[in-house]
Parts: sequence; C-alpha cells; structure tokens
Amino acid sequence: MSIVDWQVLTGQSRAPLIAVDEHAAHYLHQDVLPHWTQLATSAAEAGFDLQIASAWRGFERQQWIWNGKASGQRPVLDALGQPLDISVLSEDELLFAILRWSAIPGCSRHHWGTDLDVFDAAAVPTDYRVQLTTEECVGNGVLPTSTVGWMKNYRNRMRFFFVLIAGIMAALLQSVGICRASLSRIITNTYCMKRKCWTG
Repeated sequence: MSIVDWQVLTGQSRAPLIAVDEHAAHYLHQDVLPHWTQLATSAAEAGFDLQIASAWRGFERQQWIWNGKASGQRPVLDALGQPLDISVLSEDELLFAILRWSAIPGCSRHHWGTDLDVFDAAAVPTDYRVQLTTEECVGNGVLPTSTVGWMKNYRNRMRFFFVLIAGIMAALLQSVGICRASLSRIITNTYCMKRKCWTG
C-alpha cells in the first residue's frame, strides 16, 4: 500500500475526494459523488429532499469527536441514545461505550469519503440541526418511514448499503477501490486511557 493510500485510509489526506457542491461543505470520494448526485436527484423527483449531514471526516475532526467524548465534554450515549455517566465506567467500558457510536480516529469509514449520514430536509424545519440520535430516526424524524422505504427500494439501482444502528441510518455506498484495502493495519496510534485521549 502506498503512502497516499495509507493517508487516505486514515483520514490524513483528501486526495481522491471532491467537494459535493460549490460550498465545499461536504467531500466525497470521486467514485462516489456521481452515485450520490443521482440518488439525490431521484429522491427529489420522488418528493424527498435528501441532504448530507456528514460525509468525509478527517483524522483531526474524528480525534476532536473522540477526545470530547473521552474527556466528558461531549455526551457518550448508550445503545438507546441515552447519556451515560462516564465517571462510573472502567477504562475498557469507556472505550467500548465511545465505540458504540464513534470510530477511533484513523479507523472511521468517513475517512474514505464513502460513508454518508443522510436526512430528509423536507421532514424538518430549515433551521434544524441534525444530531443523528435514535429519537430523530424513528417514525417521522429526520428520515421518515416513507423516505427510508423509498431508499430501500432504490438502493439496488445505485449500489447503496444501509447501516441501521439502534434507529440511526447511514447510507453507505458500496465499496470502491480504496475500501478494499485491508484495515487490519490501520491502528498505529495508541489510545491513552489514563489521559482519556487519542494521541498521534
């Protein structure tokens, strides 16, 4: 594996990524962008307004999320989306509690620009800030049942997979070239439990 591939896999390079739109708020892998565009266009024709809540995320952003949770600055949620009291957790329990909803920096599929957290903007007020919590993704939340049904029917045409974790749905495009690389060597840094942080 080349240095560029390693940097891409761990979120330290945006080399194969392109901005989703002129605002450059989200980036996707160059092989994924046409599929996302076609999905969003088809959704609009069906009456849905699919938008990206989160796409490519670099190592530093993932590290910020992880460290915020490990230090207690951001909530750590249980399987039902309820906040945990991390002060009563052992080091191992804290590690696995954070891993329930957040990948270790360098190990997130968001680093590849192929993982998308999506929502139906038509289902929420224009100033709504998506949290990707369990409560948002049931019934008529940010991904209403009708939108989910349409996406499930449409996914085979666009090679989408759906990841559903305790009510949270993420649209994940099928593997592209960089995703076929072995992930067994990604964890090269160390998680420092005593300091409760991820260090590079």
